[in-house]
Amino acid sequence: MRIMTQIMMLATLTALSACSAEQKADSTQSNVKEINSKKVAHYDAVVDSKEAGDKSSNLFTSIQDALDAAPADQTQPYRILVSAGRYKEKLYITRANTEIRGEGADKTVIYFDAYAGNSQGYRDD
Repeated sequence: MRIMTQIMMLATLTALSACSAEQKADSTQSNVKEINSKKVAHYDAVVDSKEAGDKSSNLFTSIQDALDAAPADQTQPYRILVSAGRYKEKLYITRANTEIRGEGADKTVIYFDAYAGNSQGYRDD
């Protein structure tokens, strides 16, 4: 009888830990979905070339607009999330303590085709 009780307790604990792991995975999944739908949660600004926003919502269509909206107080970090896409921008970062993150090196690309000898209107020659 004692062995049977121990086996039943072990089976119950195993089932409970499995349920707990599933609930934890489900809550992690829902948090990821929530963060993806509300990307502003951990960032001061979000850049998405496909979605237009305004400065009050902290959603921008260009990285430079998000940089320009940074507060003057440089003691706090200013975090920018750049959504997947290709952004052809020449960036002027004038604020210290700024963090720019993309959704992946193969998904988020920032480029600009200025180089020595290229005078196609990018500078005053």
